[in-house]
Order: sequence, then C-alpha cells, then structure tokens
Amino acid sequence: MTRYVLTAAIVLSLASSAVPAAGESAAARDAARILASFAARVSEESRELAAFRDELLRARERNIGSLEQSALRVRQHSERRYQIWNATGQFDKAALFDLIGSLERSLTMHRDELDRRRAENEATRAAAKSALQSRQDRLAEAAKLLGQLAERPSLREQLSFYAAYFRQVRQLVDEQTAITERQAEQAALATGSELDLR
Repeated sequence: MTRYVLTAAIVLSLASSAVPAAGESAAARDAARILASFAARVSEESRELAAFRDELLRARERNIGSLEQSALRVRQHSERRYQIWNATGQFDKAALFDLIGSLERSLTMHRDELDRRRAENEATRAAAKSALQSRQDRLAEAAKLLGQLAERPSLREQLSFYAAYFRQVRQLVDEQTAITERQAEQAALATGSELDLR
C-alpha cells in the first residue's frame, strides 16, 4: 500500500506543479487517470485489510471462547477428583484441594479479564469499521473525481464551464464596481465636492 501512496503523491505533485496549457491538458488527464487507479487500488487494499482485521478479531473471539471452555473443563475435572478423594477417605488431598479451591478467585479474575478483552475486542472492531468506512468514502469520492478529471471534456461541457466561469467573473466585477462607486460617492460627500461619477 505504501508504494502506491508514494507513487500517487509523486504523480500528484508533478501534475499540480505545472499549470496545464492547451497542449498539456492530456498530461493532466493522464495524471488524473493514474491517480484514480492508485486511489482505487488503495481502496481495494483497505477493504482487504478490513477483512483481515475482522477475521483476526473473530479469531480472538474464538480464542477467548476456547479459553473459557478449557477453564470450565478443568474446574469440572477438579470437582470430580475432589468428590472422589472425599469418598475414598483421602482427606489430606481434599484439604489440599480446598486450599487450591481458594485460588478459584483467580479463575474468576481470569474470567473477568476475558470479559474485558472481549469488550475491548468489540470496541476495537467498531472503531476500526467506523474509521475505515470514513476513509473508504473519501477514497471513493477522490477516485470518482479523478476519474472525471481523466476524461476529456466534451465541447458542451467546456462551453458550460466557461459560461459559468464568465458569469462568476461578471458578478465579481459588478460587485467590485458597485463597491468602488459607493466608496467614491462617500469620498465625494466627505470632501464636499460634487463629482460626476457616471
């Protein structure tokens, strides 16, 4: 993934360092096409990483369940052995077992630790999914925009762009003209002279 990001950064810096003239627009489209493919590849690798992360979290869950099952089997086996010792009169072993039984609190703490790990695991999964989805959305939007930039605009799209651009420029010129006229009128009133501004 790193090589794609580095290559994309280099291509982006090369593409943005030169203002494309009429003959260079094809190079800009090529750069956008390359960046779009890199963005798509990074997005795909992110999805693969997310799938791997999810499988890892599921494996952790299975491991926690396995540890719980093992602890339960050990406890059941120990309880049976304790019952056998009591029934056969091996009270010294039963007393030892009672002593060991006091260690059951550590098993309870171990169970609490497993529950804590399970909660952490779920929180990690939720945070990773949320962060990944946000990055995926941004990458998809970037790839879409880069893909659009990679396409040669039609004459209609070019004319539409220039018409909108000239409308914006005209609006800015009109606004600045109005501001300048107001300032000139205010200056004329402040100096007391009557200037014909029109």
